[in-house]
Amino acid sequence: MTAALQWMNVWALKFMWLTILADLVRRDQIQGWELPPGIELSADDVRLVLGELLNPKYDQRNVPGIIKTLRVAMASGVDQAKVEAALQQLKQAEGKPFQVWEAPWTDEEGGRLYTLVGRKPNVIDGVLGGRIGLDFFKPKVDPPGR
Repeated sequence: MTAALQWMNVWALKFMWLTILADLVRRDQIQGWELPPGIELSADDVRLVLGELLNPKYDQRNVPGIIKTLRVAMASGVDQAKVEAALQQLKQAEGKPFQVWEAPWTDEEGGRLYTLVGRKPNVIDGVLGGRIGLDFFKPKVDPPGR
């Protein structure tokens, strides 16, 4: 098996795993993902936001991209301030699988980028893709103007 084929198999497995995990999180059907009390959004809306952070299409998400994706699904309506507050509160969830990580770099429009700690880029990807901007290592983020 060639290295390229092995890489494609790993990518496909990761894509399927993240898709299934995102669906289980959105439906609240996975153990260990019990949300802490006191988050700005309803528990269902927080699960929708976490599902978007698990979306395999993107490595990191900005708040406008999350809001645009969830505009139809969120029961309580979309409030950017509440989504940002929920992300900040989830950053404090030490040791939980839903702990949010905020990238030290921003998107092309200066927006903050988020992902889960488990999806945080390694040092090489973080430095070469996020700070230097080499296309090979660049993370997939929401497109500008979303």
